[in-house]
Amino acid sequence: MHISVMIPAYNRRGFIERTILSVLTQSHSDIDVVLVDDGSSDGTAEVAETLTGDARFTVVRNPKNLGLTANWNKCLDLATGPLVQVMQSDDLIDTEYLDIVSEVFETHPDVGFVAANCRAIDAEDRVLVSGEPTPPQLFKKGAAAVAAILRGGYPHVSNIVMRKTALDEVGGFNPADWFAPDLNMDTKLALAYDFYHLGGVYSSFRKHGTNSGVTEFLRADYLETYARLLRTAWGRLPPEGLASLGVPNLDDHLNGEIARMALAAAAWTTAYGFRADARLYLKQALTLDPNLRTSVSYWRLVAVAFGGRLGARAARTRLRVTDADVERARSIERDLSRRGLSLSCR
Repeated sequence: MHISVMIPAYNRRGFIERTILSVLTQSHSDIDVVLVDDGSSDGTAEVAETLTGDARFTVVRNPKNLGLTANWNKCLDLATGPLVQVMQSDDLIDTEYLDIVSEVFETHPDVGFVAANCRAIDAEDRVLVSGEPTPPQLFKKGAAAVAAILRGGYPHVSNIVMRKTALDEVGGFNPADWFAPDLNMDTKLALAYDFYHLGGVYSSFRKHGTNSGVTEFLRADYLETYARLLRTAWGRLPPEGLASLGVPNLDDHLNGEIARMALAAAAWTTAYGFRADARLYLKQALTLDPNLRTSVSYWRLVAVAFGGRLGARAARTRLRVTDADVERARSIERDLSRRGLSLSCR
C-alpha cells in the first residue's frame, strides 16, 4: 500500500538528512515523502532540498512558524496516501519497517493504526537503549486498544502509521495540545479502530540536548497541560478498563504520573542551570505525591537541585547535556520570557 511519510521539521539541520534517507532507502518503495519546514532559521530546508533529486521527495516551506501541533496538522492535510506516517525530523526507521507495516494493513482491514517498539540513540547514532521486543498483538477497538496504548508507555510517534480514512473520521491533532499531541490522537483512534502492535524494534528515537523535554519544562503551563493530556487519554477508559490496568482510583494514579514527570522536569532543569525552576518542580511533585517523602531517589534529586554549580554539573553529566544544549535552552527561555510563558514568569 502507498504510504505518505510526512516529516514536520523545525531547526533540525544536523539530523534531517539522516532522517530523510532512512525513509527514502526503505525496501517498501511505494511511498511519497514530504518535509514540512516550519520556518527553520538554521538551514534545515536547504539541506533537505539537496535530496529532492528523488522524485518521491518534496519540501514544503511554511511562510511563517505555525508551531508544532499546527504543523503536524498541516502534514495530515498534505498527505495523499491511504496510509500516513508523521515522523519526527531527527529519528530513523529501519529499512524493512514500512514493508512490514503495509502488509499488516493489507491483511487487517479493520486496523486503524500500527506501531512498534523503538530503540534510543544519541546525536551520533550510537545506541543508548536497544529496546525490548515483545510478541506482536492485535488489540480490538475500544477499551482493549486504549488500554494497550496506556499500558506499557505510549508508542513513539515516529513508528506509528495510520490509515487516512481513520484520520478523516476522528479529526486531526488537538490544537490545544502544544506538545505530545500524539497521545490524544492515539487513544482517540483506539476507541474507533483496531490497533496492531508489531512487537519488534523498528525505529530509533534520537535523544539529544533540547529535544529531551527542556522546551516543555521551561513553560509555566507544562504540568497543567500534561495533566489535561493524561486526563483526556485515561478518561477514555471505562471503569473495567481501568481495573484491567490495576488502577482503582484514577485521580491517585494520575497524580502519581504527573509527580513523576515533575521529577523528570526537575532533573532536566537542574542540568540546564534553571535551579529555581527545578526547586518549583520538586515542590509540585511532593504536593502531588506526599509518599515521595520516603523516596531515596527524591532526596537525591533534591540534593542535586540544591547543590549549586556542582549539582548542575552532575546532572549535566548524567543526562549528557552539552554546552551547546545549555545555550540553546537559555535562548528558548529568553523567548518564552518575552512572551510571558516561561516558568520564571510565574
